[in-house]
Amino acid sequence: MITKREYFISYKDSRIRIGWGTDVLIDSIGIGNVELVNKGNKIVLENCLYAPNFGYNLISVSKLD
Repeated sequence: MITKREYFISYKDSRIRIGWGTDVLIDSIGIGNVELVNKGNKIVLENCLYAPNFGYNLISVSKLD
């Protein structure tokens, strides 16, 4: 989940409600790809959810393979 729209290199509107824990629902309002760059190395994260009210950017390490 990504909280800033400007991080996306591709994007489309898509509303999804995500269950977080037992009593919390988070609304995602878009989906797309995000490019990360670190010391010249680039990685593209595909199908990231845009959830501006989430508070944190969340990346699943197990999905990086």
